[in-house]
Amino acid sequence: MNILTNIRTYTRHKSEHSGSNRVKIPLRNDSGESPPGKACADARSKPPYAPCYTPPAEASEFLNAPEGARLLCLERLRGRPNLPFVYFISYFNPAIPMTGEEDMALPLYENLRKNYGIVVKTSREMVYARSANAELAEKLDINEGEPILVRKRFVLDVNDTPVEYNIGYYRADSFTYSIEFING
Repeated sequence: MNILTNIRTYTRHKSEHSGSNRVKIPLRNDSGESPPGKACADARSKPPYAPCYTPPAEASEFLNAPEGARLLCLERLRGRPNLPFVYFISYFNPAIPMTGEEDMALPLYENLRKNYGIVVKTSREMVYARSANAELAEKLDINEGEPILVRKRFVLDVNDTPVEYNIGYYRADSFTYSIEFING
C-alpha cells in the first residue's frame, strides 16, 4: 500500500480557510515518479513542520484547543499508485509536542507511543455519505459530484484525553464499512 503525506497550513477567518497557505510538496509514488497535478509527499520522507492556524471548530473543540491555537495538521492520501482510495486530514492535541519531523514510515499510533508515550485506546466514529467537491474529486481521482463516504474519528488515549481529530474522505467504489452487533 502506498501512503502519501503532506503537512499543510490553514488560515481560517470566520469558518473559512484559505488554500493559499498550503505547503505544496511534490507527490512521489513507489517508483519515485511525480505524477502531474498532485501535491503530497511520500510517507518515507520527512515533511517540513507546518502548523495549522485555527482548524475547523469541531476539531478545536474536541482537542480542547484555545481559539486561534496553532495545531499540527497531517494530510495523507492512501491507496495504490494511480488509484487513491482515501484522503485523511488529522489535527492533533496541541499538548503533544509533535514537530512534523516524525518518521511517517511508521504507523501514526506507533509513532505516538514510541516518541511521546501516548497509547491510543478509543476511537469514536461517525460515517455519512456526500458528494465530492472539486478539491476532493481531484485528490481521489473521481468526478466532481460523485458519491464519497466521510468518516470522522475522535481519538482518545488510555486516560480519555483527546489525541487526534481525523476526517477521512473515501471513494465510494473502493470502501465498504461493515459493523457487527452482538446482543449479549
